[in-house]
Amino acid sequence: PLQTAPAALSGDQAARAEQSKHFIASILKQAQPRQGSGGAVLAADLLVVAGARIERELASDPQGAAELGVIIGEGLSMLGEPERGESILRAAVARAQTAWGPRHGVTLRGRALLAESLAVQKPDEAAQVADALVPDALAGLSANPQWAEVATMALRQQSFQRAKRDQVEASYAPLKQAIEIAERHLGPNHADTAATMGLLSNTYG
Repeated sequence: PLQTAPAALSGDQAARAEQSKHFIASILKQAQPRQGSGGAVLAADLLVVAGARIERELASDPQGAAELGVIIGEGLSMLGEPERGESILRAAVARAQTAWGPRHGVTLRGRALLAESLAVQKPDEAAQVADALVPDALAGLSANPQWAEVATMALRQQSFQRAKRDQVEASYAPLKQAIEIAERHLGPNHADTAATMGLLSNTYG
């Protein structure tokens, strides 16, 4: 009896992974030339379409939908178009909070990406999201050291939002704390540690 729940959980995770694999494969199959222009579909366009498909096709799997929504939001961020992920990330964060609570790694990452997506068009809300995120990220880190990367991400986002609002002095502290966390949990040579140190150097500069 004691092994039943973990086995079921493992089965659920395997099923979600398989569903995610098929979903991602179907997205890639959509990378066909644009009608009339002969050009390839842009990666960002594919991700936005995928975000809409989550609502139609994964409504019965809120955890899988949350994970994929955050992945899509992160992809749009990496492509330099984070603002296009706003609605996708709002839905993903809502699902993640319901499924796992506000301090789970998926929820925290989604909230950090949501703040980034709001930065240009809704800076006040972006700052509010970032400031509310940090206490939960630090609490999540205390419970789960494996979420150090997400905690540093949250602190970097808070620093960015403060600097964007000309609160330069106030933007230093989150970066210093992020470096401390990254060095302790990820190591001094980790990419996140180096990136955060670079951000602090640029902020001082």
